Formats: sequence, structure tokens, C-alpha cells
Amino acid sequence: MSISVFICIVSYIAVVSLCAFYPIRKKNILQSVGKIILPIKRRASPLFFAIVAIAPIIITLVFLGAFSTFIKFILCACAVLAVEITSKERISTILAGVYENALIADGKVIPYSEIMSLPTLAYEEDATVSTLKIVTKKEGEFFIGFENGEERASVVSEVLKQAPFLKPEE
Repeated sequence: MSISVFICIVSYIAVVSLCAFYPIRKKNILQSVGKIILPIKRRASPLFFAIVAIAPIIITLVFLGAFSTFIKFILCACAVLAVEITSKERISTILAGVYENALIADGKVIPYSEIMSLPTLAYEEDATVSTLKIVTKKEGEFFIGFENGEERASVVSEVLKQAPFLKPEE
């Protein structure tokens, strides 16, 4: 068996495994974050299904094509990574909300224990602001976007109820 055939077989197995373990990954996330307190409405993209359908086709075309081994590896890795990224994004979009132990939004599962601060709460009082700056131990600073200021305010309120240590000092 050539290295090119091996790469394609491993890629097929990886794609099938990612799809097969999708419900288990979703269940594990739900177990770790606890009970939902406030769901955040997000529309899940149908892109996941397109990528799951196209990834095996790409791997098959790579297998049939006359590419170098390195290019075959890169193309197969891209197909597998596309399935991984979209499945992770789909899970976090479907589960978006404030939970007992974490906030799930914008493709991230953010445990309260990882959050160091919500720095903009100390000085932002504008009701039209629809982003929230979060500083975490692992990922550093990033912003979470919301549909509007009301959604942001309700999420912040619930997060502060679940994790009172995040309240800004006055």
C-alpha cells in the first residue's frame, strides 16, 4: 500500500469518525456546562451538511488525481479540518446560551472558571452596545457579538448571576 492510499484511507476514517462522534461531543459539552439558564437564539448554518457531503468527494478526487504525496496530504487534511471546524461551530451554535458553568457563544465554550474579567462592564453603559469583551486565562482577549444591546444585557445579567466574581468593582 502506497503512502497516498494510506493518507486517503486515514482521511476517510477521520471524516466518518468526526461525523459519528458528533452527538457524543454535543452530549459531553452539555454535561460539562450544566443546565441552561438563558438560550441565545442563533441560526445554524446549513454549511455543515454541505461540507460533510463534499469532504469525502474531495478525498476521492485526491485519491484519483495525479498529485504529489505532499499535496495529497494537504488536500486531505483540509477536508478533515473543514469537517472538524464546521461540526464544532454547529454544536456551539445550536447550544448557544448561558449555562450554570459556562457561556457558549460565537463558536466558543467559555467556562466561568476560565474568565478573568469582563473589562468593558466597568465603563460601558450604552444600551446599544452589542459586543462583550472577555478576558480568559487561555485565549486572552476576544469579543462576543450579540444581535442587539438587549440580548447582550440579558446575557451579561445572567452570567453575573452565575459567576458573581466577574462583577466589576465600583
